[in-house]
Amino acid sequence: MYGARAVGISEQDLLNQFGGAVLTHNAALFVGAGMSRVAAPDSPDWAKLVEPLRRRVHIPADLEDLPLVAQYFVQHPDGNRQQLEEHVANELSSVRPSRLVGHERLAALPISEVWTTNYDWFLEEVMPTAQVVVRDEDLADRRTAWDRRIIKMHGGLDGRGGWAAPPVITRADYERYESTHQRMWAALTATFLTRSFLFLGFSFSDPNVDVLLRLARSRFEFGGPEHFTVFRRPDSDADRKLFPHRVRDLQLSGVAVLEIDDHAQLIPLLGRLVRRTRPPRLFVSGSGRGIGDVCDRLGRRLVDLGVEVASLAGDAGMGVSYSLGRAMRDQSRYDPNRVMLLFRQKEEPPPELTERTGTVVYSHLPAEQLRRSAIDSSRALVVVGGGETTASEVAIADELGVPVVPIGTAGGTGRVVWQRLSTGLGSLTIGGAPVNAEDFALLGNADAAVAVESAVRLLTQAMYLGIQTVPGHR
Repeated sequence: MYGARAVGISEQDLLNQFGGAVLTHNAALFVGAGMSRVAAPDSPDWAKLVEPLRRRVHIPADLEDLPLVAQYFVQHPDGNRQQLEEHVANELSSVRPSRLVGHERLAALPISEVWTTNYDWFLEEVMPTAQVVVRDEDLADRRTAWDRRIIKMHGGLDGRGGWAAPPVITRADYERYESTHQRMWAALTATFLTRSFLFLGFSFSDPNVDVLLRLARSRFEFGGPEHFTVFRRPDSDADRKLFPHRVRDLQLSGVAVLEIDDHAQLIPLLGRLVRRTRPPRLFVSGSGRGIGDVCDRLGRRLVDLGVEVASLAGDAGMGVSYSLGRAMRDQSRYDPNRVMLLFRQKEEPPPELTERTGTVVYSHLPAEQLRRSAIDSSRALVVVGGGETTASEVAIADELGVPVVPIGTAGGTGRVVWQRLSTGLGSLTIGGAPVNAEDFALLGNADAAVAVESAVRLLTQAMYLGIQTVPGHR
């Protein structure tokens, strides 16, 4: 049902389907502790957090129900709730993230509702304008329908070593949650029924995964959107044997599972998800003599893909833009918003345009900043010819995770990049899937028509165009 694995979905499935939900404003995020450990590898997990408390009141080490360990501690004569909360606050307040790349990529997703069971303030740091909800009464203060909210359903730290709201931490807290946080639970249930959730940073050893399982099992009968999660494969033999059963349990309840080997894989995955949710914009890079035929053919083929074209008005950018504009006019489909010509800040005036095509944007940004911004706002970059400037644009795309399609037949930087990438095709993916080796080889074909057709097929994949629903999913 799900390909080579007995359970689980592919990365391409997740990118295509959840990415589509994001683009239709039908998605939400649910962030677990794994994301915090990616940002701060030294931060304590649940087991390490309660270990000193466990030892203090002599709770056996083989008790793996960590909320129950917390419950036994607060009930013990030598422990209490205040000590528990102070210990957790002190431990977590001392953690400083080494990087927040993963959280920054979450912030780059156009998603207005972010749920979390984490106590730390990492999400608030990368989403400073978001409304933070930590108590039931905070839910009533909604500014506009699409303002971003971070909903900390288990309470959270205040950034000063204390609690902005008391934490949900003991077994009793979990069991009473629906009565003590009625609005929060009702809002979570409503979101689960009406949007596609992506659950990130969870493992089956995480006590908070019970929230996910309860939602999935109790609400699946109502149908609704498909939900997704990313789970790390376990290390121990016993857990590895249980893992397929647990994954299948979730999937039969409407939560599709992508399996990874390490939480660190979340960062590049999120980068590709951000790319998937960008507007369908193609950045055109390149220059040089003899590229006119390739640019003309590519522009005419792009009209049917429905993509936007952006460039810094170099030779290739102008050639593809003009060709696309003429093709749209010929088919009575002209839309100036599909062509963006960017002119950077400089002393001399920009060159005069030889055709009235597209939208011209005069930016105050310096050249490098404008170049990076334009590439980052695109789903893919295509290379036609080019020299040093084109090589720098390809380097920026590689750094940002923007897939590059180099048309080798046009020579220049495009051919150099095509030759370089050809040596490592086995590990090259675009659009969340492996690159077709035959198509990639045809990018260097001497016949420009053949090379452009292969480029169009690869761009269709890289830009998530023509997506089909995977069989077996709603």
